[in-house]
Amino acid sequence: IINTCNLRCQGCWVDVAAKQEIIQPEAFHKLIRESQEMGNVFFGIVGGEPFMHPHLLEMLGEHPDCYFQVFSNGQFITDERARQLRRLGNVTPLISVEGNEIVSDQRRGRNNVWNKTMDGLQNCLHNRVFTGVCTSLCQTNIDDLLTEAEELVDLRTLHLRFDIGLLAKRLEHATDWVRRDAETRGLPVGYFGASTGGGAAIVAACDHPVVRAVLEGAVCMVNPFRCKILHKKASLAVLSDERNASLFTPEEQEAIEAHIPWTCRVEERQARYRGQTIDLIPYIFEHRENFVLKPNDEYGGKGIVLGWQTDSTSWAQAIQAALTEPYIVQERVAIPSELYPCMVDGRVELIDLMLDTNPFVFYGDYVDGCLSRLSAEALLNVTAGTGSAVATFVVEKR
Repeated sequence: IINTCNLRCQGCWVDVAAKQEIIQPEAFHKLIRESQEMGNVFFGIVGGEPFMHPHLLEMLGEHPDCYFQVFSNGQFITDERARQLRRLGNVTPLISVEGNEIVSDQRRGRNNVWNKTMDGLQNCLHNRVFTGVCTSLCQTNIDDLLTEAEELVDLRTLHLRFDIGLLAKRLEHATDWVRRDAETRGLPVGYFGASTGGGAAIVAACDHPVVRAVLEGAVCMVNPFRCKILHKKASLAVLSDERNASLFTPEEQEAIEAHIPWTCRVEERQARYRGQTIDLIPYIFEHRENFVLKPNDEYGGKGIVLGWQTDSTSWAQAIQAALTEPYIVQERVAIPSELYPCMVDGRVELIDLMLDTNPFVFYGDYVDGCLSRLSAEALLNVTAGTGSAVATFVVEKR
């Protein structure tokens, strides 16, 4: 986002002597929005020194639904700026440390660099900012970053500098420490890495005991990791999108139309709906009684807006909000209802309730069992408190 830096580090690829160039806020916001439309919410911010950008925190604060890791030398992270990072909550500074004080000052090109970097790091920790440290292993800092036994091996083979397994183990140990420490054990943990570090991050993430048990077939996980794909509401939009029609056979297209409610990502574009081309946003605004808005990645009824239960002003506001983050619009499906016996104040009453039955399909080949929910509300969701899971019985003649 900027090519300017206050240091002159050995081996840096940035031409800090060149004319200053920075990304303008308008261009930054456009880039983030376009990336979000493609499903990206995780961004690495690099320079130069990113904290020399005059609008850095303001730009990051405009996107609270995204997460940013800022690669920095830490020298511009004052106590006040660390407090700002804490308030934002979506930024992790990754502070570069190249070894001990002597090595750091030598590689950074001036004196007192290490101390200023440590001041920035301490400001982050003092303000409880989720902070990372990054380093490059080389011959001048290997004594500080490897144990004596590791160094003896590496002097002959150099393999520890690119040992993904070793790096993954270190990530696991660091993660264990974070989860044990009183100040950090309640925080979520995520890995980010590039090149060898990226490989280590993947290995460490997969080396969780639960993940290993699933991979080795030692346990049967109900709702396994791949269910996350269908948890995303936009997975249904893939099926309804006319631009994907060539991916399906005529029989599959017929099945989709018959069994999948028409679903579309909320965005400014034309779409095909019931055989006609529509301007999506104006159309769903004018026909709110036929549609529901749902966030792409939520559960428990959170963020759902039922058009037929909403006035035009609130519906317009909901559409505008849906344009700023991943949302889908879905065609309304009529839910059957009938009378069910219910206990009310100690007596049985027949109450008209809507019924939702979800069959359990295994391997796409057979159905065994189902989940049934009853509700008097159109938002039929147990977690939201508007539905109840009930037993389902198949009654047959003897």
